[in-house]
Amino acid sequence: MIVLQNISKSFPSEGGGSVEAVRNVSLRVGKGEIQGVIGFSGAGKSTLVRCINLLERPDAGEVFVGGVELTALSDGDLRAARKKIGMIFQQFNLFASRTAWGNVAYPLQYSMTRADRAEKVAALLRLVGLEDKGDAYPSQLSGGQKQRVAIARALANEPSVLLCDEATSALDPQTTLSILRLLKELNVKLGLTIVVITHEMQVVKEICDRVAVMENGEIVEEGDVFSVFAAPKKQITRDFIDTTSNLSKIHALIAERSPLVRLKPGERIVRLRYVEKNVSEALISTISRKFDVNANIIFGDIEFLGGAPIGGLIIIVSGQEDRIESALSFLRSRNVSVEVISDEPDRRAA
Repeated sequence: MIVLQNISKSFPSEGGGSVEAVRNVSLRVGKGEIQGVIGFSGAGKSTLVRCINLLERPDAGEVFVGGVELTALSDGDLRAARKKIGMIFQQFNLFASRTAWGNVAYPLQYSMTRADRAEKVAALLRLVGLEDKGDAYPSQLSGGQKQRVAIARALANEPSVLLCDEATSALDPQTTLSILRLLKELNVKLGLTIVVITHEMQVVKEICDRVAVMENGEIVEEGDVFSVFAAPKKQITRDFIDTTSNLSKIHALIAERSPLVRLKPGERIVRLRYVEKNVSEALISTISRKFDVNANIIFGDIEFLGGAPIGGLIIIVSGQEDRIESALSFLRSRNVSVEVISDEPDRRAA
């Protein structure tokens, strides 16, 4: 559905040179997929998404949407092609002087009769759950309601693609969840292909099928959401995972010499992370029985993506050294990533 081939985009800098916002990026998004693009501020993700509908024309590379090369179209043909690419933004971009009904009707004002337009707008407001808010102005709507109006407006021309540029960043967590659920429903009901630009891990986990991680204008890691987050290859991806996981707190606890993680001789602090979708055994109790070791769970962070566990545990393992090694090898054989965080006993605990 969407193919980006070797896209690059630069902007003039204050010093007279240029800043390369996107560097030689290639990406494919399948029909009906929800593709996430995640990165910290300045990574180039918003520039990349604006290259998809050529709001920013790439300096180099080709953009294909639905088999059509947008970068080769004339201005008139490009305007027509853009009607099938909807877009929503962080700040909603609604007309303050128009009601919800008027905002949704705006893209349709020259393409259909008044009666057909009224029927279409009513259906769109109903689709996003705002059938009773048609006469309300943006100032009378909550943030979530404004974004629903923006989504309805983006769907007015029945696009096959919906681009979402930080569309939930201005919303509270509960409202964010409701908007993400709406987008997922629209993806299923309308067959929409959706590209979600975000700096929030939870957004990607909630609705995306695939994710691309951007850093310094480049895609550094890409794949299905479970594979990327369960076994991240790049430090930037691990940093993102740490923003929503409490497993990284173990390092602070060790640095603070917290009593919770003081080790006695023969003990080890171990981080376990699920890296495959088929992990279902009761592994902690299994290694305790099978290898005669004690495994004390300090804390954990486990959730489910596509019905499969992702996340992990921080445990303190104690017992005979050879039995501990056998237990850790057993865990690795069961598709669990094993990292020994510390094996240095605290003198106060000896």
